Amino acid sequence: MKFGIIGREQEMARDIVEGIKSIVSDIELSCMAPIITRPCEVDKGAFGREGELCFIFTSPRGARHFIDRFGLPEGKTVAIGLSTERLLESEGVRVWFRPSIETSQGLAAELLPLLKKYDAENDIRTTLVQPTSDIAGLYLKEYFQTNGFDYHLAPIYETVLNPLFSKMLQGLSRCPDFFVFYSPSGVTSWIEAIKNAPWVVGNTFLAISIGPKTTEKLEQYGYKNISEAASPHPEDVVRVVVDSIKRE
Repeated sequence: MKFGIIGREQEMARDIVEGIKSIVSDIELSCMAPIITRPCEVDKGAFGREGELCFIFTSPRGARHFIDRFGLPEGKTVAIGLSTERLLESEGVRVWFRPSIETSQGLAAELLPLLKKYDAENDIRTTLVQPTSDIAGLYLKEYFQTNGFDYHLAPIYETVLNPLFSKMLQGLSRCPDFFVFYSPSGVTSWIEAIKNAPWVVGNTFLAISIGPKTTEKLEQYGYKNISEAASPHPEDVVRVVVDSIKRE
């Protein structure tokens, strides 16, 4: 029997677990997030004070932290992916823009001409604000600053290893056959957690990634048997898990 772990909280992975089990009967699945997040101090001046604000949310987690602490964003709102858009809209936030390609590069390429057109037509200067984690990448900030926009990176939460995740892995008698990784920080937490596990990762272990940045992080740690989902959406994660299992 195949044994795999979905690297998300159980309530967030329910659709994925049900989808996989509806297709593959001989499988055991567990859910556990490798990371947890907690609020960190932030100067609200980091949100910018000049011009009209445009908030860029790159994850549901970032959107959740922002709304819980500061309420609904006042200004235009951009969501990098469908899951983030759904969370924002469930809270009553109208999402102004979501890119067709759910990556930082896709967002940058599609949002830049839209913002330039909007500013020119309304004779304003939009200030971009990205509420995010303490380990966020700088791609979007550097891209938009290079193209003449004020861009504020505002870390509002920090990411740390989930201690329950480490205990879970230490309690396993063998390495899982596959693990679904949802972020580069999740990969880093996995690497740290398996140091104390009573088993080693073998050549048959399958790392399933939900995007190119996560795949890149897995490759940095030497993983070669990697399958990447078309997107982090449940249907695409189910598809890549099932297809990978059938190939073996």
